[in-house]
Amino acid sequence: MWRSILEIWIARLVVVLVVGGFLFTALAWITGRLDERAIKRIVFWSRIGLSLTFLYSGLVKLTNPWYVLATSIVEFKVGITDNSWFLRPLSLAIPWAEVVIALLLLFPLRWVVLSTGAVLMAFLSLGVASELRGMQVTCGCWGGTMLVGPLWFGEHGGMFLMALAADEVLAKRVFTGKDLIKELIR
Repeated sequence: MWRSILEIWIARLVVVLVVGGFLFTALAWITGRLDERAIKRIVFWSRIGLSLTFLYSGLVKLTNPWYVLATSIVEFKVGITDNSWFLRPLSLAIPWAEVVIALLLLFPLRWVVLSTGAVLMAFLSLGVASELRGMQVTCGCWGGTMLVGPLWFGEHGGMFLMALAADEVLAKRVFTGKDLIKELIR
């Protein structure tokens, strides 16, 4: 029970932090203070926020029995069933992968940030697919009790936006507008 409550509050915290980051960025942009130093801070704190989120997620999953995450994976109905031979190895590997991602995010490695964004986009796609099919699915994110719904989409969408903001090259292009139009047209 306490994990369910904690899971909801952590998701709300992620949403609040992302909204706060947007407000900070918007205010800096409006006042003309969105310089290179501010962009580097946004990139840095986005990476730290993602790292902490993935670390917490991985550690929570490591303290749960493997079948809690396995149940969540099966509920998404993506071709993995209770009898799939790789369900248990996948359920055991995901928490460790999240811990590794969390540690790698502490370093300014662009491929890690972009890979993390791709992973988050995959999670969002699974959530959208389950919503479009009218399914009620519990996410295995932070203990396996949160339903995929508005809070889940806010939290995962926020994490995806943090991944975009954590890429220094993309952040500089978006926030300064330098060559962005040319890049989009190509």
